[in-house]
Amino acid sequence: MRLGETVAARDSYERAQGLSPPGPGRTSVAAASVDLLIVIDNEPALGPVVAALSSAAEAAIAQVTQLQPLDLRLVWLGLEAPWPQTRCDRSVAEFLATQGDVTAPSQEPAQILEILVDHGGWRLEATRAIWILGATDSDGLREADLATASLIARAHQNQVRLHTDWTPRDDTAVWNSQSRLAQSTGGLSRTLGADPTDAVALLRDALLNSCQECTYRRLVIEAPPHCYGLDTQQLASLQSTANTTSLTPGDYMIRISQGAFGYWSDGQGFAPEPWVVLWIHGGRVINKQTGVEVASIWAVLNGYGDALVLRVLEPTHLWALFLDTYREDNSGQVDISILEMT
Repeated sequence: MRLGETVAARDSYERAQGLSPPGPGRTSVAAASVDLLIVIDNEPALGPVVAALSSAAEAAIAQVTQLQPLDLRLVWLGLEAPWPQTRCDRSVAEFLATQGDVTAPSQEPAQILEILVDHGGWRLEATRAIWILGATDSDGLREADLATASLIARAHQNQVRLHTDWTPRDDTAVWNSQSRLAQSTGGLSRTLGADPTDAVALLRDALLNSCQECTYRRLVIEAPPHCYGLDTQQLASLQSTANTTSLTPGDYMIRISQGAFGYWSDGQGFAPEPWVVLWIHGGRVINKQTGVEVASIWAVLNGYGDALVLRVLEPTHLWALFLDTYREDNSGQVDISILEMT
């Protein structure tokens, strides 16, 4: 994700909505950004479904926006061809043609959906979902072909939820397969009636599921108002408290290998926690996550999976410590692994 583009897009959206940028120390809540692609098979039996959903779209969106401010991108697609006189005014192939030099490698439904997962025109900060509607006797979306490990893996990689709705069927194995596809990606799996009586609810629920947990909250940290200054005496105290080691020029991966810190001697129900504060200072280094050459770095390792990757250009020192408001009841230790990579 390109941070500059993300911040610019947020600021542009907030201005368009008449929202003022947050002042120092304040937060702003903007609409949830949601990209939803609706893919409907071209089986004639689905004609009433497509018509009902097209008519219900405005009402469904209105219901969702009453619950959650929404920045919605909704794309309607027919699997093989557009659906005349409906919102499905493009086929999947026609949509992919707008995404650059992209074509589906075959007519296999799972592979077509994999391409859509990879090339859905997804916006940087939007939550992503594809809603797949098929028919039991479809020759296009053959139900048993969809729940492939490859499609599920692609959906996880691209953070795309897959909703699956189908006309009623008697094949339990097929139903289990499609249900697994949706459940594996956090989507919905439902059965459609031949002529759905509540198309508004179908679309509303797909939208609500797609925008779960996608409202962002922005906190602006400004310099100098929010800078906590450390004077020479405080830095000297920090250096005398922390454990330290020297680093010579080279590439390093620094992480917590084992251990944790506890804070309560009288048992307050808090489990020991593996975390540590790092200060690297004294010579030029590059934090591989920022790519910026500096003479001093502050970092926090949270848990065993977190790591700081450095390129040390000049001899420097690393200090490690943890913080608490009352030192006397601290317990435990953490071991830091410093791997020099060659």
